[in-house]
Amino acid sequence: MGQSLRITIGGQDHAFKLVKPAALVKATEEIPVEVNGQVVTLVRQGRSWRVLENDSGISDAVAEAIGKAIILRYRI
Repeated sequence: MGQSLRITIGGQDHAFKLVKPAALVKATEEIPVEVNGQVVTLVRQGRSWRVLENDSGISDAVAEAIGKAIILRYRI
């Protein structure tokens, strides 16, 4: 797994790791990540990111922030 990263949304910290960091390219549409110990898939919808699994408990705001952090970190 990749490097552990953190974001803060609404006063709550969320730790996440990329499951396959070497597989990221500019055309990547799905990114498997481990968020707070739970593996979920982020899916790109236009310019935003959403969680594929509806029952994951990860809000859209957290998914969007994680997607943006990954884009900035890995320049995709």
